[in-house]
Amino acid sequence: MSLMTASESLLQRIRSDFNENPGLRLTPWQFRQMWSLAPNESRIVMQKLVTAGFLREDPDGALVQNVTVGSTHV
Repeated sequence: MSLMTASESLLQRIRSDFNENPGLRLTPWQFRQMWSLAPNESRIVMQKLVTAGFLREDPDGALVQNVTVGSTHV
């Protein structure tokens, strides 16, 4: 999977899960496990969501929804 071919349905599912669970905070390992992603696929999807501004990384590396953006991106 490349950054450009990340499934829109997968991205929508992830966005929905974050929108439905305010405050959801996942380590990269938890992110991968939650959506049953392969390591490389997980990195690509995380990168796409962070680059789009939907998610951000906390200083400790956990992924959280960028609350200033909400569900308007990606």
